[in-house]
Amino acid sequence: MRECYRPYTKLVAMSNGAAVTVDLHDTSGNIVKCNYVTVTSVSGGEADTYFHVTPSGLNNVSLSPTDENNNASSLPGIESTSGVTGLVGNTLGGSVVFSLNNYDTISHIIISQSADQLTGFAVTYGAVVLANPRADDSLANLNLGT
Repeated sequence: MRECYRPYTKLVAMSNGAAVTVDLHDTSGNIVKCNYVTVTSVSGGEADTYFHVTPSGLNNVSLSPTDENNNASSLPGIESTSGVTGLVGNTLGGSVVFSLNNYDTISHIIISQSADQLTGFAVTYGAVVLANPRADDSLANLNLGT
């Protein structure tokens, strides 16, 4: 079984620890309902700092940068009884990946970081779907003159 998707990429620069919402648009400006999103720290960053990515739109949950615990600086410690939605990566080249079931989609993400510094992030996203196995079989059975 083969999977495929049309990837889109955005570059996001953050200069402080405030949370930023990134809308996941296609080239026409329409929101893409994504089941695959990666966020990678591509420039800047400091030792012992991290970034936090929260999905918004997942399971019809709408979050904003001002919601409690959607900021890297307010992530709960090990003594906390509950976790928060999202993934954490290292700002020195770390990467996080959301690879979701077809029925779960993300339309926006919220990125924050633990320190005040200029950091660049690459966000790659899209909707992964199964390729058409019938079309694959018919192409494989064609006599291409070889």
